[in-house]
Formats: sequence, structure tokens, C-alpha cells
Amino acid sequence: MTQTHSQIRMPKFRSFDMAGGRAVNAQLKMVFWQGDRYWLGKLVDHPEIMCQGESIEELEANLRDAYREPLLEYAPAWIRIDPRNLKE
Repeated sequence: MTQTHSQIRMPKFRSFDMAGGRAVNAQLKMVFWQGDRYWLGKLVDHPEIMCQGESIEELEANLRDAYREPLLEYAPAWIRIDPRNLKE
């Protein structure tokens, strides 16, 4: 089956911070596109991390979680994760 130009879904780029809207230094860039049912995307600097979401916002949240999970996997059990924003 041959695809016409209108059938090809071009990926888009978007940056978001790792704190989900709070000011933080870590910025990630994702490339995303709309699939048949879900938005699909991956991190530009970590292409092995790929997720889906029903909205772009859900996709962002899923990519953020997928990025953080390996970082926390090897943390000692006594380390407390504090969601507050650190200010200078």
C-alpha cells in the first residue's frame, strides 16, 4: 500500500521541564506524533525511552515518569523523594 502525503504523520518537537511545570534546570526534548489511537513520543537525548498517551500532556507525564524511574531504581531505601521545588 502506498502512502499519500496526507497519510504521513510528521513528528513534532516539544521541550518540557522535569518538574512537571515547576522551575528546574533539567530540560528534556521529546519528539512526538499522533498514532491511530494514541500520541506516541520519545526523548530526543534518550531514544530508548518511548511512551504513549491519550493526550500530549499525558504523553509528557509518561515520558517524565519513564525517565525518572531508572534514576530511582538504584536509590537506597532510606532516601526520601521530596517533590518540593528547591529555590536558590
